[in-house]
Amino acid sequence: MNRSVLRIPLAVSFATLFLSGCGGGGGGISTTNAPSPPNLPNQVAMTVEQEPAINAFPTVNLPYVTVTLCDKTGRCQAVDHVVVDTGSYGLRILASAVTSLNLPITTTGAGGALAECATFLGGFMWGGVHSATIKIAEETASSIPVELIGDSSLPSTAPTQCQNRGSDIGNLNGIGGNGLLGVGQFLEDQGSYFSCVNGPSGSCSPTLVAPSNQVSNPVAYFATDNNGVILQMPAISIYGQKSATGTLTFGIDTQANNSLANFRILPADYLGNFTATISGQLYTQSFIDSGSNYNFMTLPGYNTNIYGDYAPPGYTTLAGTLTSNSIPSSPPIPIQLGMINTNMLNFSSFTAFNDIIDPGSPGTADLGMPFIYGQSIALLISGKQVNEGVGPLFGFH
Repeated sequence: MNRSVLRIPLAVSFATLFLSGCGGGGGGISTTNAPSPPNLPNQVAMTVEQEPAINAFPTVNLPYVTVTLCDKTGRCQAVDHVVVDTGSYGLRILASAVTSLNLPITTTGAGGALAECATFLGGFMWGGVHSATIKIAEETASSIPVELIGDSSLPSTAPTQCQNRGSDIGNLNGIGGNGLLGVGQFLEDQGSYFSCVNGPSGSCSPTLVAPSNQVSNPVAYFATDNNGVILQMPAISIYGQKSATGTLTFGIDTQANNSLANFRILPADYLGNFTATISGQLYTQSFIDSGSNYNFMTLPGYNTNIYGDYAPPGYTTLAGTLTSNSIPSSPPIPIQLGMINTNMLNFSSFTAFNDIIDPGSPGTADLGMPFIYGQSIALLISGKQVNEGVGPLFGFH
């Protein structure tokens, strides 16, 4: 299962009565106003901002990039406001965003159309598995499996096995953007796949899928710079700001701009987890997830407000360390987390916040986008080797 959690700030339903409305216009797929990328071939701008096609809620702490998809004829289409997600693997795009392309659907051995139910902590996405060439910055992954969410060639209602996983978040509001770019530390997503027959009015049954046909991390298919990513975001105010722009860099130790020479290294275990110790609490199944727009962990002794967010009486700093589950002798990484009562934040005008914590699963610290501001975080893909170690591992600078 993919890890990411999207939490819509409920406080906005009250705040908008008194503050100016969120930016952006009406519905539909936005294909304009994409941020200008950096000038280096393995880097792309990554921006937290209001998605202009969403006006029902603020798109808080969602890091967006622009992704270009191409079909076999060479025709391409850029799709902006695709969420960068280190907690999943593979590219998932709303089918409505790529209507000008002819992307063939993958067929199963029995001749059916291959579909996937991708499950997340917040629900599921249902779509067809298609072949597309992906371009980001000047990197290209040729003819790889991607998921088109809301694929009209499939039954619109997901199979019962999929619906049992939670609510359907395979839409613009559920994702918070036009798609999800999964660049975590593993290759295939190991999702639930189905063979579908007789088109939209047909039926779907579970099927086994070879790894080569599973929705896969595009980074691993780049010709170069294909062993991981580095996310860099600027520091922001404790009260947040309207937007924030950083950089998504492809490759680890492959270029002058992606060296880990000055990074603190944290080896992860076979699940991509490590242990976080925060304010004396131990979280042995912890991870870093840019697709989670808050930090999530259970914090004894702190109350929550009416919106479900932890609400200390004043701004609070939580000290802790990150340690390796797989290599106990690896030096611990010191960290600090900010925490503020969300009643003090302006969700109507701002989208970037570094100090929101919500209750999480026992034994788990999901370090989301608030944790990433003010630093660079590297993720080396499992099995890839660099001077600093073998993936999966994290680097911090």
